[in-house]
Amino acid sequence: MESTPFTSDEAAEIAEDFEDLKDTEFRLDGPVIYLVENVVVSPFQEGDKYVFIQHYLATKDGAASLSKYSGNEFDVLLFVYDADNEADLVHTNIRTFATQQGIAYDFPVHS
Repeated sequence: MESTPFTSDEAAEIAEDFEDLKDTEFRLDGPVIYLVENVVVSPFQEGDKYVFIQHYLATKDGAASLSKYSGNEFDVLLFVYDADNEADLVHTNIRTFATQQGIAYDFPVHS
């Protein structure tokens, strides 16, 4: 399944729907316990997303990081870290996270 971008309003609604994940633990296929640091709206395209992520990692401010973006295609990212190593912050998109965790959610699809 290929992901399509969200509109700004859709991404904001999805981020709000998943904001309760902040500070929650989860596991993937192993013993590592991860904690969700934040759920944020980000640019969709990889180049723009890269710039956003670098700014976010430096500031931990999703709104300020997104303010640098002037496009209209969005995604939602979760920033997570190993519970034993808070310095190792990584990200995943919301669709991947929901699939991995078995979360049923009706994401908007655009053709």
